[in-house]
Amino acid sequence: MREMVWIRSTRFGTTLVLSLALSLLTGCAAMGAGNANTQPSSSVAVTPATGSVRAGDTLQFTAKVSGTVSQAVVWSVNGVVGGNATDGMISATGKYTAPATLPNPSSINIEATSSSDKSLSGKSMITLENPVPTVTGVSPTAVAVGNFSITISGSKFVSGTNVMFGTQALTTKFVSSTQLTATGTATTAQQGMSIQVTVVNPDPGSIASSTMAVKVNAPQTPQIVVKITPASAQLHPGQTVQFKATVTGTTNQNVVWQVNSTPGGNATVGTISSTGLYTAPAVLPKSTSLTINAVSAADSHSTSAASAITLLSNIPVVTAALPTPIPVGNFTISVAQAIQSNGNPTQLLNGFGGSTDSNARLSALQSLLTFDTGLSLIQAASTTTGNAIQNGQTLATALASGTPLATQFPQNSYFASQLQQVAKIIQVRLALGLRRQIFFVSMGGFDTHSGQLPQQDSLFNDLNQSLSAFYQATVEMGVAPNVTTFTLSDFGRTYQPNSDGTDHAWGGHHIIMGGAVKGGDFYGTFPTLAVNGPDDATGQGRWVPTTSLDQYAATLASWFGVAAADLPSIFPNLANFTTPTLGIMG
Repeated sequence: MREMVWIRSTRFGTTLVLSLALSLLTGCAAMGAGNANTQPSSSVAVTPATGSVRAGDTLQFTAKVSGTVSQAVVWSVNGVVGGNATDGMISATGKYTAPATLPNPSSINIEATSSSDKSLSGKSMITLENPVPTVTGVSPTAVAVGNFSITISGSKFVSGTNVMFGTQALTTKFVSSTQLTATGTATTAQQGMSIQVTVVNPDPGSIASSTMAVKVNAPQTPQIVVKITPASAQLHPGQTVQFKATVTGTTNQNVVWQVNSTPGGNATVGTISSTGLYTAPAVLPKSTSLTINAVSAADSHSTSAASAITLLSNIPVVTAALPTPIPVGNFTISVAQAIQSNGNPTQLLNGFGGSTDSNARLSALQSLLTFDTGLSLIQAASTTTGNAIQNGQTLATALASGTPLATQFPQNSYFASQLQQVAKIIQVRLALGLRRQIFFVSMGGFDTHSGQLPQQDSLFNDLNQSLSAFYQATVEMGVAPNVTTFTLSDFGRTYQPNSDGTDHAWGGHHIIMGGAVKGGDFYGTFPTLAVNGPDDATGQGRWVPTTSLDQYAATLASWFGVAAADLPSIFPNLANFTTPTLGIMG
């Protein structure tokens, strides 16, 4: 309401002035016509006429209107009344506030236009400049001779700002208007000195901040760290694995290898050479969990993350004990070659090497197997053992006739050795008279409640290389379309970690591989990977499966030759799903 009253009062005042002026003019005309064309000049003068303003600062302008009684003006910036955020704002009283960020171009027109006569205006040309930077902190406050990195805190930093370390311009990264990072090199000559750090904003209006000191200390001795690969391994007695040590913080790459903190190891826990080749002991120690460490030769206090060794028992399988059955009375038996759990068909069962003592032990074994106890359960178990011995002999004979595969399997991998043995048995399938074969191989270590990242890195690398070698072996034998490899697991892992591991979960992913597989794709619905998301059942990333194991197994069973009509009797839960099979197999 006050504004409206002011306007009305002004107009009334203007009317009075104009009336008075007309009267005066009339009077002059009556006095003498010779001065009728003489009129006062009209203009608007803006002060200051030129100048510069730094970003974010203010500058007061004034306007003097000549040739009219009213001094009221309207202020504008680059033709915009009152200005804007890009070019700056100006108040009704002429106070200009520069923008926080310089526009392009940085030249600005300030204009004042008479409120009573819009044909009258005056201008001022100003140049906007970068602000004066302010430094409030430098971290760290001390650096060592050599390469360093510092972080500068403050305000009014702009893109293109440089950090000066004394007279040295550092390589500067603009993070924000309040933070910069810079890298450089402190010289030996600067050791012990406090170097002044400044921030210099660039043109237009290049200007430096106040200084802040950074102390240059003596060069630091780098921390020596040793990294060992692989991070874990599983071995049977007598097997070997090659470890590698990478040393950082020194040019000396030599290390001292240790087994359970014993340099070089010993016969009980296994030995390790100067090159990192570990050989498992011939006899399992009481504790089958061992650690491999490497200590830098340059620093006995260097650190390394230990590699975990798990020793596994050799589980022998007797291939033959003949004759069977043994007749009543005196008898002689012979034991054929046995297959060790490491897949070597030529290695004899330890303790039965063909000597007199060995034959005596075998004779006692056969007597136990053929002894009629009158107990059905024991007789059935003895028969099963005898059949296993006979089947083992058949398998050993067939494997001995096989041709060595050209495909190279990973060394020192228990999982790869299993797959290699499976490939050998597939190769001699005709000698065994088998049309369908099912093999089970296993790989442990995925129950990662801690140390998940390094452990899974090693496990997945082993899994990848071993599966790749096995598939190449099936291609070499020409049976890739007839061999399908698939995974099974007890449980998944939570999406949400517990420090450096995960807990047991539900839904997970499976791998299926083979020449008959429609590969290179995902089957089923991929879960939304979000804690408390639509697929999370417990708030810890336990996914509710969308594809059932029944569908997964039915798909494989169909490929294996099971008729569609028989699937419901084998997998009764299939009735709960709209699609009994997944379309994975070609």
